[in-house]
Amino acid sequence: MMSKIFLKILFITIFLLNSFLLLEASTDGSQIELNVNYCNHDNICNPLEDFLSCPSDCFSSCNNNICEIGENSNNCPNDCSTVIVPVNKGVSSGSYIFAENFFRNLMVEVGPNKAIVRWDSSVLSSATLKWGTTGDYKDGVIRNINFLLNHKIEINNLKEGTVYYFNIQAEDLSKRSRLIENQTFQTLSLPDTKPPGNPTDVFATSVIPGINISWINPKEKDFDYIRVIKNKERYYGDPFKGEVVYEGRGIYFTDNDVFVGKKYYYSLFSRDKIGNYSSGSLVSIIYDISNKDKIEIILPSEDKIEILKENYIIKQGLMSYDFKIGDIFSLDGDNSFSIKTDYNSQNKDDDLWVEIKNKEKNTIIKYFFYKTKDVDGFFEAIIPPLLNEGYYNVSIHRYQDGIDRTINQGAFYVKNIIKEKLDYHSLYLLLFIILISTLFFGLLFIFLRKIFKKSN
Repeated sequence: MMSKIFLKILFITIFLLNSFLLLEASTDGSQIELNVNYCNHDNICNPLEDFLSCPSDCFSSCNNNICEIGENSNNCPNDCSTVIVPVNKGVSSGSYIFAENFFRNLMVEVGPNKAIVRWDSSVLSSATLKWGTTGDYKDGVIRNINFLLNHKIEINNLKEGTVYYFNIQAEDLSKRSRLIENQTFQTLSLPDTKPPGNPTDVFATSVIPGINISWINPKEKDFDYIRVIKNKERYYGDPFKGEVVYEGRGIYFTDNDVFVGKKYYYSLFSRDKIGNYSSGSLVSIIYDISNKDKIEIILPSEDKIEILKENYIIKQGLMSYDFKIGDIFSLDGDNSFSIKTDYNSQNKDDDLWVEIKNKEKNTIIKYFFYKTKDVDGFFEAIIPPLLNEGYYNVSIHRYQDGIDRTINQGAFYVKNIIKEKLDYHSLYLLLFIILISTLFFGLLFIFLRKIFKKSN
């Protein structure tokens, strides 16, 4: 009895399974289009292969001396000769699979802001190059859709002195592709031509051993040392003209080779580690130990001011002003500014400098103009922030035929805003403290109230 029941169950199961399979075949099987590709890429045109399904094995013709689609140096050597490219060792980095001669003689020519990637292939191929500052290659992509043997891709707008990663994916006419990964190059660094800042707070005093000169070194990271040049007849805006009396990273120097009643001119230049010199700070003094704090300050009279023959500009941030005789300018004392001129000396010994005095008529800054033009074609003197509020006198001098001449004169009114910024910061901090305190005491009150209710 049990065997009959088992046979019936087995028969019913087989019947249902067969019906299910027939149903599947009748519904889905008719919609499937089976495509079979017999191309095995063995460079032999087999009976089941043709030019459309397998162009790499079945070429159209091989007797017209033209390398056509589907022909290559293996299946049609008479029409497609092998391109022989000398191996250039050591021109690429990284690792890649060298197959089918897609990449040969890979080379990168680099500059500060661009790179040219070159390579050759023995088969006609297109290429896609991706690059970036990391191995994700997210900075850019260039696609060359032309099928070439000699490849060249130029990448522009790169950062100087930066390592870049790149990969290249090539594809031939048969849609076969190869990829090289983890290639790198580094762009060149532009030469450092930016000079360091001038030494500041330059003072000269007469002491019994001689003339003591003090200053503050610039804060640039590449600052190297200070050079002090001494002259007896005038200033020179040249770090190589005159007697070098000091070189070092100190902040003062005493010149013992001086005589009472004699006037001495000192030019102080800061130098960076590349070899760039600042425009130069100036100070002069008559050695007089009877009044050791007496510093000579040139106070030009109005009748010595020449008629301006050139343009002068005051520039701070985005603001720019024409600087005429007698002008007064309002400046931000928290930021540096520059004085520019298009004055062009015909004599190599003609030096130009700016002198700034405080309201007590003490010279606080005396800087040479740089002897090279900036990007705007002007000669420039860069002035550090004037930290004290109030009025300052400014005059521009030049040596012409060995004579000190004043060629422009005006004034600055300096307003400092750092204090105002600090006041705002203090106000924000006070409001934050009040907010946190209110929140704390509010939560404390709620907590104590709950405890009080539970206790009752």
